[in-house]
Amino acid sequence: MPARALKDIEQLSNNPGVYFFYDAADNLIYVGKAKNLRRRLAQYRKTSRIRKHRRMRGIIRDTFRYETRNCPSELDALLLENEWIQKAKPKWNIVGAFYFMYPIISVRREKNGDLILGYSTEEASTIQSGSRLFGSYRSRSNTRRAFFSMNRLIGYIGHREKKKSKTPSSRSEFVKNREQRFRQLSVEWEKWITLFFNGESSLLLEKIVTQLLDRPKARRRASEVQTYIDELALFYSTEAKRLKFIRDQLDLGLGFIPQRERDRFYLLAKHIAKSRLTDGTHFHSNQISQSFSQSLHLAIDSKVTETKFVKPNG
Repeated sequence: MPARALKDIEQLSNNPGVYFFYDAADNLIYVGKAKNLRRRLAQYRKTSRIRKHRRMRGIIRDTFRYETRNCPSELDALLLENEWIQKAKPKWNIVGAFYFMYPIISVRREKNGDLILGYSTEEASTIQSGSRLFGSYRSRSNTRRAFFSMNRLIGYIGHREKKKSKTPSSRSEFVKNREQRFRQLSVEWEKWITLFFNGESSLLLEKIVTQLLDRPKARRRASEVQTYIDELALFYSTEAKRLKFIRDQLDLGLGFIPQRERDRFYLLAKHIAKSRLTDGTHFHSNQISQSFSQSLHLAIDSKVTETKFVKPNG
C-alpha cells in the first residue's frame, strides 16, 4: 500500500526540496522536486485508481525507502533534481534522463556550393566540422519531423540529392544521424533556414509557400505540402522559439546550447523571466548561474542523508 511505503511524512518540512525513492535493492528509482516536501509526498499516499495516477502507483509499488533533501528555494530544488536525473538516470525518470539524445540540426555549405542539412541525436562533437549547429532541442519527434518536412519542401525549390543521402522516415523513432544534400540553393535560402532554426524568424515558411505556388507538382500535392508546413510551424513554436527564449534570458546570443546544459539553462531562464516580470529585477545570467553552481555540485557529490525511512516488513 502507498501509505506503508511512505511513513512519517508528518516529520518532513514544508520547505522546497528533492525526494529520492529507492527499491529493495537500494537502487535509486525516482527523483522528484517539491515546493513543499510534506505536501508533495502526502500526495503519493493518496493515489487512486484513476488513470492519471497510474505512474505514481507504479513508483510507490517499487519503493522500499525514501530520502529527502531541503533546498533554499524551488529553483535550487529544480536544478538539483535535474542534476540527479542526468547523473543516475532512475528508471522512473524518463524526461531529462537521456539529454545526450536531444536532437541537433546542422547546416553546412560545401566548397562546391552544395548545402547540407543534418539531423543528429548524438553528441555535437560527432558532427562534421564546418557545420553550423542549431539546438539542442528537446523533442526528438518534433525535430525529426521538422527535418523531414524541411527536406521535402526545400526539395521543390533546390535540387535534392537522392543517391548519396536518405531523408529519414517520419515514422522512424530512433534516427541518429541523417544528412540531406541540396544543389542550386542560394545563400538567401541558407539565411532564411538559419533564422528559422535559431527561432529568430519564421519568414522561411512564407518564402516556401510563395515559391511553391509556382510549382505545379507542389500544387498537385497541396494536402501533403500543408502537412509539412504545419510540422515546421509546430517545431518553430515549440522548439526553436523556446530555445531563443533561453538564449535571450541568459544573454547567450546565437550560441549553440550543449545537450547536457539544455534543461538546466531552461530552468534558469524561466526563473529569470519570472523574476523580471514580478519585481523588475535585472541581472546577468552569470550571477544566478554562479550562485547555484557550488551548492549543486556539493549536493551531488555528497550522500543524501537528511531523512531516511524504510518500508516496514509485512
